[in-house]
Formats: sequence, C-alpha cells, structure tokens
Amino acid sequence: MSDSKKKNPLAEPIILTLKEPEEAQQITEMLQDEFPIVNCSEPNRVLRVGAGKPSFWKPKMFVVDMILPGFGAFDLVRKIADQFGSKKVPIVMISAYESKLDELEAYNAGATAFIVKPLTLEKVHSILEADEVKKLKGEVMQEVFDINYD
Repeated sequence: MSDSKKKNPLAEPIILTLKEPEEAQQITEMLQDEFPIVNCSEPNRVLRVGAGKPSFWKPKMFVVDMILPGFGAFDLVRKIADQFGSKKVPIVMISAYESKLDELEAYNAGATAFIVKPLTLEKVHSILEADEVKKLKGEVMQEVFDINYD
C-alpha cells in the first residue's frame, strides 16, 4: 500500500484496488491534486486500510476493478460494504466492459456505482456529488421525521 501524498493521516483518501499497475498510476496522477490516494494492489490489504485509525475515520471512496487476480471483486465489494457500510462510503466498481448482469451483481454486492472504463475526474466528482446529495437528503428526512414525532 502506498500513499501518493503524505498529508493529514486522518484525511479521507480514495482507495484504489486495480488489476493493472499502469492504470492505478494513471488514475493516481489524475486524482492526486484533489484527493489523497492509497493504492492497494492486493485486495486483502483493502480490508486493513483503516487499521490503527480512529473509529470515526473513513475513506472518501473505494474504486475496485471488476477483474482482480486471485480474488473475487464482488466478494471484495461485499466485504468493504460490510466493514464501511455504516459510514456510507461510496464503492465504485469499474469494468472494461459494459454488462448489465455485472452491473446488477455489483449493486447487489454493495457498490454505489458501476463505471465502464476509463474512470475520469468528472465521473469521480459526479459520484461524490451524488453521494453528498444523498447524505443531505437523508439528514433532511431525519429532521422532518424528528419534527413530526417529537
């Protein structure tokens, strides 16, 4: 696991788990000016990314390649969703091919987005903005509920 920027250890990084090191490097270079990036070339390391961090710490987003050597990407997404689901961290699965069946399986596993490569900065911003709107909507709904039932 390597950090592209050494900043605040509690900053919310984007966690990349990609099959091809060259692709991981390209995405890191594209995103690193705006976000801290952590490359986890080994899928098992993704599940330890929060080790030693305070309980409130969470990543900004996970990006998981559809094809991972020696590890099922859907299983990894399920495990990430189990571990970080309560913190509402976006999980993005990326694939070289468009497949409605794979997309459905990704969502069933816990992914919040399914992107056909290439992953672009615009797509990352769009996913993060949609996630923020979803969180704000949930907060407003909770406030309305609290007002109505207090």
